[in-house]
Formats: sequence, structure tokens, C-alpha cells
Amino acid sequence: MIRQSAIVDLSPSQQIVGTLMRAQPHSSSAIHHHGSQDTIVYAVSGVGAVVSNHDKQVDELKPGDWAIIPKGREHKEVNNGDEEVCTHLNRFCLTDDLEIGRLGNL
Repeated sequence: MIRQSAIVDLSPSQQIVGTLMRAQPHSSSAIHHHGSQDTIVYAVSGVGAVVSNHDKQVDELKPGDWAIIPKGREHKEVNNGDEEVCTHLNRFCLTDDLEIGRLGNL
């Protein structure tokens, strides 16, 4: 997974984070959560999924799809396909905590 952060230091409140995430074919992130931040996901290209609830919930995302990952939800991003998956993530948090809560390395 390649993550390209943007807007991190440009927001006056420094509580908005924008990230472009690129997932190589046949890859997945570690299980993690975004702490106190709700996350909005927009699928730019490729077909991937957000997997949560101990692998019981699989939300497939294809170009043009939107999803929300509620604060604190443990999940992983998955690309089981043969093409790169690109998603745009926006996070907003009402606290000073802009760290990603991790259960493992991404």
C-alpha cells in the first residue's frame, strides 16, 4: 500500500486529512482503525474492498463508489484483483488526535 497524504498541514484547524491510497494487486493492509476519525472513502480506480467485522463484512468498492468507515472500526483494505486500486480518503476529527490507531503495521 502506498499512501500519499495531502492537506495535512494546510487545514487551519489541522483536523482534516486527505490521503490518496494505492493498493498493488493481490495486497492488503493490516487490520487497523482510524481512532477518533470518521473516514470517507471514494474509489478512483480498480476494484477493491474494505473488510471488517472479523472478515464477515466485505464492502466492495469500484470506481465511483463512496463508503464511510466509522471512527474506531477495525478494518483492512484489500485488493484481490490484478490491477492497482486507487482510493481517496478524507478524515475529519473533532479532537487533537490525528494519529492512526494501529493493531499492526500498514
